Amino acid sequence: CDPFRVDLDLFRAWTQGATAADAAHLIEERDRERDQQTAEQRADAEFFASPRFRSLALVSARHQYHFFRLLAEKLERPAVLLDRLELHIPLELHAAVVGCYYAFDSAVARLLVGRKLTANLRKDVDDVASESRVPLTSCLRQYDNFRRVTKAVETAPPPTPTLAFLQHRFCFS
Repeated sequence: CDPFRVDLDLFRAWTQGATAADAAHLIEERDRERDQQTAEQRADAEFFASPRFRSLALVSARHQYHFFRLLAEKLERPAVLLDRLELHIPLELHAAVVGCYYAFDSAVARLLVGRKLTANLRKDVDDVASESRVPLTSCLRQYDNFRRVTKAVETAPPPTPTLAFLQHRFCFS
């Protein structure tokens, strides 16, 4: 099974709540900056400015976003993801993807730490989103991850060192 090529810039944008259209714009800007050095590449700049390229960038972003939604389900248990072939990602990207998915925005973390992580709080995450100015989808992901990690620590066997347990359970490096 060939590994899926995860675009980390797009994955990071997705985890931060950017839309596929925002991600397509990111692709356009990145490719335009990359290819404006030589005269030959300047001819390519016309292509990068064309509606066709914008359309291809949007299709590419939507394809990546579809994969990210499938990947998100597996990232709830990152250690299992290493063994699964249906969503195979290159081993060297695994740690970067897990780290990006479980990353916390400091403003969101400040608003979540110290609160009881209940279903009622999840309903109020839109307040966290507006107060932190972080998109709701990103706040929901961070809330779910925070709750998942907290629950894992609470249910860990008593003599287990917390850091080692989390590194093993969630593939944190």
